[in-house]
Amino acid sequence: MNILGPSVRTTLRAHDLLPSSLVVIHDELRLAPLKLKAQPTLPSKKFAQSGHGGLKSITAALSTRAFHRIQVGIGNPGAGGDVPVYVLDRLSATEKRHWSVDGEGVEQAWMVLERIARQVEQTQVAQAKAQAQAAEIRTSQPGQPGE
Repeated sequence: MNILGPSVRTTLRAHDLLPSSLVVIHDELRLAPLKLKAQPTLPSKKFAQSGHGGLKSITAALSTRAFHRIQVGIGNPGAGGDVPVYVLDRLSATEKRHWSVDGEGVEQAWMVLERIARQVEQTQVAQAKAQAQAAEIRTSQPGQPGE
């Protein structure tokens, strides 16, 4: 099992970040090789961890499923295939080219990360505005303590 959760939790706390700003990039057996799929923050129970030990560890350590995921398709070994051996096997030549520094996969991943970063920023800005408006309303109401 990939025991990533405690390290992820420690890192988020050290940088005063919320889980909703976290992006986890992981392999996905149910997605064809060379494919990417972005998963937004999902606090609901519909979040499928698909037996992925790393995701289970992160979810348990953070006590939430509200973080972004980018699934990297690796396909599957087929019926009767040995999943751990398949997952840890070497990349094919095509996969190596696709995920190399100048490969198409890296460009796709950057585009997804940029989209997620914009979403996180927009959410943070909206939350800050809402907090500022709430504070303004509290201070403008007569009869509040301190007046």
